[in-house]
Amino acid sequence: MSADAMRRLMDRVTSDPSFRQQLRVDPDGTIRHSGLDLTEEEHAAVRGMDWALPDDQLQERLSKRMPQPPF
Repeated sequence: MSADAMRRLMDRVTSDPSFRQQLRVDPDGTIRHSGLDLTEEEHAAVRGMDWALPDDQLQERLSKRMPQPPF
């Protein structure tokens, strides 16, 4: 899983209310048209997200799904 793509996704989710709303309505379509190059695993994580959650809970869940850097 690429940390860069998921980090960009999280940045956009937290900074762009319109993008966040689009994800709530159509996660697959929004990601396809976003220009983010996600792996299938990352797409599955996006599809598995409960986009109806309040913004603060979304941010928390996304941060937990981000790959951790190697030590």
